[in-house]
Amino acid sequence: MSAPLAIAVQRTENGKITSEPNRRPVSVTMRGQGSCPPTCPLLGAGCYAESGPQGIHTARLNRVRRGTPEAYARATACAIEGLRAVGQPLRIDIVGDDATPQAAGITGRAAAAFRERGGGPVWKYSHSWRGIPRNSWGGALAILASVESARDGLAALERGYAPARVIGRFPELRERDAFEVRWIPCPAQVGESDCEHCRLCTHGDRLAEQGAGILFEAHGSGAAKVRKTIASL
Repeated sequence: MSAPLAIAVQRTENGKITSEPNRRPVSVTMRGQGSCPPTCPLLGAGCYAESGPQGIHTARLNRVRRGTPEAYARATACAIEGLRAVGQPLRIDIVGDDATPQAAGITGRAAAAFRERGGGPVWKYSHSWRGIPRNSWGGALAILASVESARDGLAALERGYAPARVIGRFPELRERDAFEVRWIPCPAQVGESDCEHCRLCTHGDRLAEQGAGILFEAHGSGAAKVRKTIASL
């Protein structure tokens, strides 16, 4: 039997997502980097999923023969179906992405089914926002556009997405930038919190309506590599 293109974890041990996995569980999914758009500047150049404990899972998934975008999405949907939905949030694609509107639709329907079974809010980030309309993912999945610049943040908002951007260091002030995007430093990074407590990313459409996006500071064992990549953009 061949290895799967995607897997799901009922209770992640990732301390950034939840510091209390037994009391406040969060489920996650992941797929191989063969599903990622080759245009992502962090691919092979500091991607969070390539280092630390997550890097072990990513390397295993990358050993599987690449599938089509739709095959990756179907594998993700199958993995989500295997989760027990007991009110916990679900982060889709710790690593991996959808690359076509059809694949996004499959992922979005899986998110909706998870919610209908009793699951909590579902969110993910995508580098494919330029080529996939926001409504392809449906309303049950909070989807944020992964962008590399302030200008791209505005472009994402114009396409109906709240932008999410990784920067080297957090700015001292929280205000709109030159493109009138209101950037919010990730509350789980600037305070003593985690994703399960914060849940800001699960309100992507609301953020988009407010002209707001989320900033993430480069972190983890690959932070220096991320800062170098960002500086070269």
